[in-house]
Amino acid sequence: MIGKASSKRFEGWPLDSLSMNKETGQYFVDGSMEESKENIIKDEYEKEIVDFLTKSLHIT
Repeated sequence: MIGKASSKRFEGWPLDSLSMNKETGQYFVDGSMEESKENIIKDEYEKEIVDFLTKSLHIT
């Protein structure tokens, strides 16, 4: 999340205008609604979960 919001909004997804994809540097709302959901669920959270499990289970 960042401090400067995009002027675009997706109804029902208010935080997407404050969220950026770390890899592309684009706001989640810069793509389609489907891409936004996919970015949040697949890319960001999946990576965080894998990183957490890797560190917690001491896997290298």
